[in-house]
Amino acid sequence: MTIKVTMTRQVTPGLAYELYELLVELRSRALKRPGYLSGETLVLASDPGFHMVISNWSSLREWRDWESHTERLEVIRRIDTLLTAPAKTQVWLERGESLSGV
Repeated sequence: MTIKVTMTRQVTPGLAYELYELLVELRSRALKRPGYLSGETLVLASDPGFHMVISNWSSLREWRDWESHTERLEVIRRIDTLLTAPAKTQVWLERGESLSGV
């Protein structure tokens, strides 16, 4: 079962480029991880400080492994210093899918 993970972030004014660079670094690291399928970064048209990353994973287990991996957490700590509030992460399933047994 594939999943989508969304991460929304509000960056401090003037630090959007630094956030973008760290998101590129994070994605390049994720590309090497088992289960990573694809990702994209979006910027809200009405608020260029609001960013959403959508990543696609083969399974919840592979996402959870990456979510807690020290290599990811190192970059996340640097990202967090650029934000006005904590990032919000959500895991999405296709309609009709279930996490039971995962």
